[in-house]
Amino acid sequence: MIGLMGRPRKGDRVPIAAKPERPLAEVIQRNATLLGLSYGDYLVYIAANALDMPEHAPQPTKSLDTLEGMRPESSPTSIPLPFTAAGGITRIVNAEELRHRIAS
Repeated sequence: MIGLMGRPRKGDRVPIAAKPERPLAEVIQRNATLLGLSYGDYLVYIAANALDMPEHAPQPTKSLDTLEGMRPESSPTSIPLPFTAAGGITRIVNAEELRHRIAS
């Protein structure tokens, strides 16, 4: 008898739920699909890069060039956001810059 095979384990992880408003959810879903990531992995990808922890980001199976409305930048940790986040932030380079922009 052959057993069912599931996805391989991704390692030590902690579940976190997110419930974005519909316009943001639609962007997340579209971009995750374009990158070949699950919605959760896409959120982790954005958070890991925004917090300057790219070593914890899942690797997309497709190129960043496929994302609509996003311009590639020279910095690999620079994540373009397809929406305006808190404080008018449209690009988060690292955690220090994020703290500075929120404070100002």
